[in-house]
Amino acid sequence: MIPLDTRSRNILLFLLNCNEPVSAKTIAAQLNFTPREVGYSMKRLEFWLAEKEIELSKKPGSGYFINILIEEKDRLITQIKGITSYHLILSHEERVQLLVFALFTERPPLNMKMFSPRIGVSLPTIYSDFDEVETWLIQHGLKLVRQPGHGIKIEGSELNLRKGMHTVIFDMISQISILALYQGKTFEYRNFCQYIMGLKEVTSFDPNVLEFEACHKLVKHIEENCTSKMTDSSYLSMVVFFVILLNRATQGFYLSELGMQTTDLETTREYSIAIELTEIINRDFETKLTKAETINIAANILGIKSRQLPPSLLTDSDQEPSIDDEDVETLLREIIREAAKLLNPILNVDQQLFQGLIIHLKPAVHRLKYGLPIRNHLLKEIQHEYPYIFQVAENTGKILETYFGKPVPDEEIGYLAMHFAAAMEDIR
Repeated sequence: MIPLDTRSRNILLFLLNCNEPVSAKTIAAQLNFTPREVGYSMKRLEFWLAEKEIELSKKPGSGYFINILIEEKDRLITQIKGITSYHLILSHEERVQLLVFALFTERPPLNMKMFSPRIGVSLPTIYSDFDEVETWLIQHGLKLVRQPGHGIKIEGSELNLRKGMHTVIFDMISQISILALYQGKTFEYRNFCQYIMGLKEVTSFDPNVLEFEACHKLVKHIEENCTSKMTDSSYLSMVVFFVILLNRATQGFYLSELGMQTTDLETTREYSIAIELTEIINRDFETKLTKAETINIAANILGIKSRQLPPSLLTDSDQEPSIDDEDVETLLREIIREAAKLLNPILNVDQQLFQGLIIHLKPAVHRLKYGLPIRNHLLKEIQHEYPYIFQVAENTGKILETYFGKPVPDEEIGYLAMHFAAAMEDIR
């Protein structure tokens, strides 16, 4: 049997959920691969499918497709989803993510030797991977503690632990092709659990179905009380945020302090929504969420990327500008002026660019202010396809860095570059 690596599996799942041929470039863009990586994986997929007497076809000018009956397609999808991490060829990066995830979700202390048979690599490889794990944790404000004779564990603040857990879960989910998101469908529990359940050799983490449904309701409560509809990725991000919150709170781990100035946050509509959500969680799950938990919920709501509702659906109070809005517009005009110097003066009067960036920048300001995580699955492609525009975006990002006194993550820079690249394409 030809072994299936994770990249090939993700591409195969993507193809099985497409009803028409898809080009290598489209697959690469959707799954955050390069076209060359897709080409290599197609060769492996062709042999793997041939062993099952299934043909991987390529239609000239259109792309790849798998022409099988719906019943056969469903059976194959079920089989692929049943392939666990142990039976896949994992990349170094994926092994590091699995190890980090296990450290977050298993009761400490843990022994390094236990991971060798679980992941299916040699002990020296595990030791080498843990050097990368330690680096990853340091970058996220956490520490890997090695206790001779006892094992290893993570140490750090509860807030950083949750942020790190959110980051690694979201990174892992992004690698398995959450096809419901790509196709604009409702995100469901089984999509989230798909990868998690495949890790049962590595970790016992298993979100309760009822808890997950409750997290859905909490996120829907946010949408119903805000003036915007979340993007698919933001919706998923908030669901994962609440899954982690419930997982930690039901074990008795609560936030005690956030280490940031939050007085202005307590006057926002988002904080009022967070109070309602805190009461719902405490009532339904018998938890005792602190004020710090409520503030953290409000900060994450403010950091949501969303699609703004049309003005006709907003009330007068919804449209009242705040001081923060004025600050954001001032920052944005300065950012566009800097980009226009390096790209094209027309950007100064590009209203489409301004409107697109203002919708992105408002939640970005809150993410930077409160140190909230963000994922940009097209980052590598942006850096590769538009190196100069990305460099320009880095230069404009220094404006935000000066304003907040904090470095701007590459993920945020990548989104700025996407807007600039789209504007330049329109000019051309």
